[in-house]
Amino acid sequence: FYLPLAVDTMLKEGQGTAKLLPCEDSWLGITYREEAPAVRLEILKLIEAGAYPKKLWSASNSTLNLVE
Repeated sequence: FYLPLAVDTMLKEGQGTAKLLPCEDSWLGITYREEAPAVRLEILKLIEAGAYPKKLWSASNSTLNLVE
């Protein structure tokens, strides 16, 4: 599901509106497996800086294990 395409379609068909909000934060995403270690490192930095908790979800809801 490609969100920008869905929003574009809704706007063109008059089915909705969109409001863009400014944001100073960086975006992290993984397209290729090789990108995962760099993204993992950036997320760990955010955790260490206090931007995210060590446990974002309960163990039953997550398969993501960044911090032991």
